[in-house]
Amino acid sequence: MKGNSFYFAAAALAGLVIVLEGNIALSLFAVFLMYLFALIKRFSKMLILLLFITLLIFACRGYFAEKGNHSVLSGAEKTFQLELSEMKIDGNSLSVNSRDRKTGEKLLLAYKLDSQKEKQLLRNNLVPGLVCHVDGILEKPMQAANPNGFDYRLYLERKQTFWILEADSLMLSRCSGTASHPVAKIKRLRQSGIAYIETEFPGSLAPLAAALVFGERGLMDTSLLEDYQKLGIVHLLAISGLHVGLLAAMILYIGKRAGVPSKRMKFLLLLFLPVYAVLTGGAPSVTRAVLMLMCMLIYSLAARGKKKLQPIDAVSSVFAVCLFFSPHIVYEPGFQLSFCVSFALIISAPSIFKNLNHWISQSVAVSLAAQLASAPIILFFFYEISLFALFANLLYIPFFSFILLPGILLGFLLHILSGGNAGLILQVLEWSAGMANLAAGKLGSLPGAVLVLGKPSGPALAMYITGVPALLIIWERKKEHFTLKMVAGMLLLFSFQPLEQKFSPKGEITFLDVGQGDSILVSLPYGKGDYLIDTGGRLQFETEEWEKRKDIFDPGKDIVVPFLKSRGISRLDRLILTHGDADHIGGAAGVLDEIKINEIVFPRGGEGGELENLL
Repeated sequence: MKGNSFYFAAAALAGLVIVLEGNIALSLFAVFLMYLFALIKRFSKMLILLLFITLLIFACRGYFAEKGNHSVLSGAEKTFQLELSEMKIDGNSLSVNSRDRKTGEKLLLAYKLDSQKEKQLLRNNLVPGLVCHVDGILEKPMQAANPNGFDYRLYLERKQTFWILEADSLMLSRCSGTASHPVAKIKRLRQSGIAYIETEFPGSLAPLAAALVFGERGLMDTSLLEDYQKLGIVHLLAISGLHVGLLAAMILYIGKRAGVPSKRMKFLLLLFLPVYAVLTGGAPSVTRAVLMLMCMLIYSLAARGKKKLQPIDAVSSVFAVCLFFSPHIVYEPGFQLSFCVSFALIISAPSIFKNLNHWISQSVAVSLAAQLASAPIILFFFYEISLFALFANLLYIPFFSFILLPGILLGFLLHILSGGNAGLILQVLEWSAGMANLAAGKLGSLPGAVLVLGKPSGPALAMYITGVPALLIIWERKKEHFTLKMVAGMLLLFSFQPLEQKFSPKGEITFLDVGQGDSILVSLPYGKGDYLIDTGGRLQFETEEWEKRKDIFDPGKDIVVPFLKSRGISRLDRLILTHGDADHIGGAAGVLDEIKINEIVFPRGGEGGELENLL
């Protein structure tokens, strides 16, 4: 296994995807590529056989995962006994991940809150593990209504959730007892910790603290998240290998200073890490980091420190374990990004780092390799890449690693242990976080912060899959003129999509489903023009402050803009507004915020003049 674990991970992925995608041509092509690669690498017959067996095992695992991924409920059920899990409250909307105790099936409980009093009551009393009797109607989640749109139904199905339970009411009198299993207890502790940060920390620091301590980004302002995303540093707000490694190092250091034997500290760390994974939300990035560290600790203890588990063996083993126990996780962007970047850095870093002695040059190399490895996945899911990512990561990673993350962890512990007497450290952290957020906002709003390329087509995806490894290999070998080759290769690679769109002979008219109202995109052949007719919109009604949602749905921002970006459109030749009714131009402001427009056309006079003047 040693030295070949990466190939077993690749075989596992191939076997799983072959079945989950159900594409015969893809299946045969994948098997052919693997066999060809094995011949080129001159693998032994035994190794080829073992790789093929691995592929078959994971293909079978994928088959049974797909076969068992269905609901056992008919949809006619009305009454349920639910064990509640994570809760989210946004304005007058409450949603809770839950499990039906009778069938064991996951349900997403949705409830519209009636009053501020009820909102506060449920916020304080609904905890993970609570068992409640709930009456309601089962509804199927929404499917994608537009090309490249988010398919909420498919997203939930891959998490084994097939129904949304629209509750008639949610009364605490119908809830009794809480589950006593360890996971529920840890989740209750997590919810309490997040609530503590929300109420006790300064308002501007609390969202960042909740994200870095518990992996909870629900408190963060949407615009701030967008700023971090535009800079390519949103990964710093998710618990990952950086956070897990720093925390583990801090724990081992404290144990060493306290005189605790190294072996005992490693055992304690092994017990703590699974708890930490649940405590921080169990995202793919934290799961990967925790399992990798556990593998390395177990190997170290078993070998009594004489041998170390190689990082590539650790990450490959964890990758295969994750795929086996949760096959559909392969579709999650966080999972793909976490492992893709890890594999790229572990495989390429030793060669890339040769002759790089300064930490700045090493940091630039790591950041560039990570950006290259993650670019195809980011484009596939989010349609744009940050042009400031390299610079921003060089600034923000040291700041988060050595100042903000340790400071917030220390401040959180001191605040609890001292009974709230950690005001000074929180003030310093609040100022530091405020400066970081301000800088992110300024940098993210600069022209050219992001490059919109769109969702890669099949040929473009093939280019990325072959081109990115080729660039990393050129970099590793560092032969003559490798810098010129790298620059030329990157320009060629990231020019493919714009050129593909520019020389496409297809014209297209797309009628978007924006709910109320209309929105139509007309794209001319050979990239000669893109025209948007209306933007959709929705009527706004007066609501009380407690009812207002954090991110109000806007068809322009939430439907039209993502669709345009998925087509690689960052500039419209013309926006045509047929008339001033809110359901036709209400989303225009959201479009104008994100998309450059050469010309806006709308009729003079008529109704809706106020909205037209607003534009």
